[in-house]
Amino acid sequence: MKILIIALSGIGNIILSTPLIKKLKENLKDVEIDFVVRSKVFGEPIKDSKYVNKVVVFPYDPYNKNIKSLFMGVKEIMKLRRQKYDYSITTFPSNQRMYNLFSFLVGAKKRITHKYQIGGIRTLSFLQNIRIPAKEEFSDPENNLNLLKSLNIKWDKKDLEKCFFHINKKNRIFAGEFIKEHKLQKYKLIGIHPGTSKRGAWRRWPVKYFVRLIKDLKENKKIGIIIFSGPDEEKTIQEIRENVNSERIFFIKDRELKNIAALIKKCDVFLSTDSALGHISGVFNINTIVLFGPANSKRTSPLGKKVKIIYKDVKCNPCLGYPFKSLKADYLKCKNYKKCLRQIKPEDVLEEIRKVL
Repeated sequence: MKILIIALSGIGNIILSTPLIKKLKENLKDVEIDFVVRSKVFGEPIKDSKYVNKVVVFPYDPYNKNIKSLFMGVKEIMKLRRQKYDYSITTFPSNQRMYNLFSFLVGAKKRITHKYQIGGIRTLSFLQNIRIPAKEEFSDPENNLNLLKSLNIKWDKKDLEKCFFHINKKNRIFAGEFIKEHKLQKYKLIGIHPGTSKRGAWRRWPVKYFVRLIKDLKENKKIGIIIFSGPDEEKTIQEIRENVNSERIFFIKDRELKNIAALIKKCDVFLSTDSALGHISGVFNINTIVLFGPANSKRTSPLGKKVKIIYKDVKCNPCLGYPFKSLKADYLKCKNYKKCLRQIKPEDVLEEIRKVL
C-alpha cells in the first residue's frame, strides 16, 4: 500500500501530525509513506526517520504566488501522479482550496481529508472522496488521528504520546560539542526562543518582558541561558543584547533545524512563544513553558508530559477562528494590541521556571 501524507502547513503542524504517521506504520504491513511539505526545512522533523520513505517538497507558498513556483509545482504534481498512490491523507487544518486541488491532481484512488462546517464549495473540498468531520473540541493531533477511521484503524489518547522529531548521531555530536565549547556543563540550562517567524509576529511576547525575565534569571549564578533565534528575529535579539549583560548568555542563530533540536534536548528548561521550537521541546519530554496569546492552546499546544502552557484568558481570545469559524486571519485585526500576551508578566514565567529547576 502506498500513502501520501499532504502537510502544507508549518513545522509545528507537521510535528503534530507525527502520531498519525506512527499509527499508520504500526497498523499497516508493508506500507510506504511519502510526505509532502512546502519547504525543505518543514520536512526536517520527519526526514530520515523510519516512518517515512521520502519527503517531497512542493513549492507552494500561499504568500508568494509567482510563475516560477507555479511551474515547479505542476512539475512536482506530475511526478507524484506517476507514483499511483492508493491513499492521500491531507492533515489538519486543511480547509483551503489549494490543499484540496493538490490532492485531486495527485490522483490517489482514495483521498482523505476533513469535512468543515464553513467554506463549502469555495474550498473545493468536494474534490476529496473521503471526508471525516473535523471536531472543534479536538486538538489538531486528535483530528489527524481521527482520519484513521477511514482505514478502520482505532486510536486513543495514548497515541498522542507518539509525537516525534527525528535527530541523528551527527546532530547529537553538534549539541555535545556546543556544550563543551562554551563550558555549559556546570550550569542548569534554560533555552529561550523569544521570537517567531516574521509571518507569526502576532504571537510574540513583548521583548521588554524577555529582558526583565532574563535579568531576573541571571541572579542565579548556577543558571546558563541559550537564546535561540532565526533570520526574522534580528531586532528582537539586538534589543536583548543591548539591555542584558552577556555573562552566561549564549546566542545561537540560523543553523540546521535538526542541530537546533539536538541542542534544545540538552536544556533543563525551554521557554518559547507559540512557535515550532516549543513543539520540538515538548517532543523531547523536557520541561517546556509556552506562552500563548491569540491562538487556541487547546488546539495547537505542543505535545508532551512536561509542557506547561501560560495563557491569560481575555474577552477577545482566542481570535484565530480558522478553520472552524473563519477562513481569514482575524487576529490581524486585533484592537487590543495583544492584550492577551501583555497580561502574561515576567513574574508569572519566572515562577513556573523556578517550579521545575
